Amino acid sequence: MKSRLACTVLSFACLSYGHAQQTTTRNESTENLKQRVQQLEAEVVELKKIVRQLEPGLPMAGSGGESHGVSGTAPPVVVQFPPNPQQVGSAIAGGVSAADRKTLDFFNGTTINVGLDMYYSYNFNHPVGRVNLLRAYDVLSNEFSLNQASVIFDRPPDVAAGRRWGGRLDLQFGQASDTLQGNPSNEPRPQIYRNVFQAYGTYVVPLGKGINVDFGKW
Repeated sequence: MKSRLACTVLSFACLSYGHAQQTTTRNESTENLKQRVQQLEAEVVELKKIVRQLEPGLPMAGSGGESHGVSGTAPPVVVQFPPNPQQVGSAIAGGVSAADRKTLDFFNGTTINVGLDMYYSYNFNHPVGRVNLLRAYDVLSNEFSLNQASVIFDRPPDVAAGRRWGGRLDLQFGQASDTLQGNPSNEPRPQIYRNVFQAYGTYVVPLGKGINVDFGKW
């Protein structure tokens, strides 16, 4: 009888201890959950501040004595992930100076094009000195050659954008450039001019639908 009573008391003690452990674990889980909720609420507040800075027309939080909360008449705040690229771009553009903006606008519509033409030629007649006679481009045999390398800067006029001026510059290097530009002995200008294949400007005269007038070298 005593043994049964002792076992019953021991079992009750174990149940009480287990219940106390479960209560302690539950309290710790509840406390961790509360801390996580508080952390998430703080992150939501920061996100709302960022969205208010990006959204045009919304009041800035904490500026000029305005309310930190959202009034009943204010438009709803929509949190978008990821943010709208146009809004981010406008926010970044707000820090660009007028001089930098003018420079960026000048290069708007300008393209840079690069071309490369190389070849390998072999003459089974084995010419003397590997020189292919009466050939304008593939002048050497059994050799890799640079036929043409070009860099083109192009900024055409854009009447719709209010730009009637334009220009183009073509720089070329290689055997094809030497062939097109003629014999160096017949070129009195410095060697650098031989690489300028085209350099001209364009103006759209406001007559009728517009008349393109080109001037320069082409």
